[in-house]
Amino acid sequence: MSVVNGRPARHEGLESWVRDVATLTAPDEIVWCDGSEEEWERLTGQLVAAGTFVRLNPALRPNSFLARSH
Repeated sequence: MSVVNGRPARHEGLESWVRDVATLTAPDEIVWCDGSEEEWERLTGQLVAAGTFVRLNPALRPNSFLARSH
């Protein structure tokens, strides 16, 4: 299991809960969200690459996507 974005929580109760859930569920990775522009670019890029998001015309709809859940 990899951890993305380190350990930004700094809240022992939350970190303990995340460790407990990770032990039960064995995820491939744990992603701590920080709300940064870099994170937004990475997540939306992954969704576009997976076909879940379709980037709309940036001239008409900047930072907008069509989201599909099929």
